Amino acid sequence: MSDFLFGGTRIQFGEGKARRLGRETLALGFDRVLVMSDPGVAEAGVLAGPLDSLESGGIDYRTFHDVHPNPRAEEVVAAAAMARDFGAQAVVAVGGGSPIDAAKAVAVLCTNGDDVLRYEGEERYREKPLPVVAVPTTAGSASEVTGWSIITVDRRKVGIGGRDLYPRLTVADPALTLSLPREPTAHGGMDVVTHAVEAYLSRRAHPLSDALALGALKLAFRFLPEVAKNGRNLLARGRMLEASIMSGQAFASASLGPVHALAEAAGGVYDLPHGLVNALFLPRVLRHYAVGARKRIEDMVAVCDAPGPTGFSTAVEDLAARCGLPQSLSLEVGPGELEAMVSAASRDQGEGPGDLSPEEMQKILLQALARDPAD
Repeated sequence: MSDFLFGGTRIQFGEGKARRLGRETLALGFDRVLVMSDPGVAEAGVLAGPLDSLESGGIDYRTFHDVHPNPRAEEVVAAAAMARDFGAQAVVAVGGGSPIDAAKAVAVLCTNGDDVLRYEGEERYREKPLPVVAVPTTAGSASEVTGWSIITVDRRKVGIGGRDLYPRLTVADPALTLSLPREPTAHGGMDVVTHAVEAYLSRRAHPLSDALALGALKLAFRFLPEVAKNGRNLLARGRMLEASIMSGQAFASASLGPVHALAEAAGGVYDLPHGLVNALFLPRVLRHYAVGARKRIEDMVAVCDAPGPTGFSTAVEDLAARCGLPQSLSLEVGPGELEAMVSAASRDQGEGPGDLSPEEMQKILLQALARDPAD
């Protein structure tokens, strides 16, 4: 994969491209930026290289690295205040999906005010957000090539979307993902798989999204077990970063489905890693679709060299297990939490081949999450 423009985002891909971050950001006309990151990226030393590049490019910056998984409204409000006080012209995100999503929300808040809920939905802001530059350090969320930001507000995930939220520039350097531990590597990889599967099964799928989704799925089944086993394999890391970008471009066009609706609901209530809950819900939803979406599932079976359509869900479970992920959790799921998750997931199930009933959602949620699924 080489440098290219897709969907309004200029993507610079390859080992060492992070060293050009400062030069490329300055070329866009920005010399004062807020840098968003998270404690893990900062502590691992991954942030140092991009910051050095910004300094070398003559760019003044301030850093906000208090973004946590499933970023919260109070975090982006605080970061937006820092950006406004500093006079930032753009927001640069260095990290996984959480810092990139947070950066997009900050971009909106900087020019429109701090009421996060006001922007829930698509194009709900009035003033043009600040531009965003993304430097992914994980392969999974694909936030680096999409126009959506997911922020947690009072244990509920809120989506903020718009064409202006596609990053102006994405610098995708596989070397920045080499130090990512096995567990978040696996979470991200299963997010890639879920994006690809849901984009391919979407009612809005089209030939271009199909090609991207199947290509991403093939790469993930081939290289995810390798990066989970040997995270220093630069070739495999690069292929997974490619798969992330491809799956993101697929679902940005074709949309997602009920797996993500369930994952966002559970992640909001229990603050769970997004890729983990996707891995738990995807095979269970696939079993629900085994008959109605048989032909599309057969297509995915073919590119993944998996068993027949009824066995594809098992192949997904096996892939997650090979990466060290569990097939279920043992949480205390009370009636209130269950009702909150079903209600949140029912608001918008996306564009899957068929919606799940509340009863089907309850069954899937309990099977995947509960200590005693019979409750």
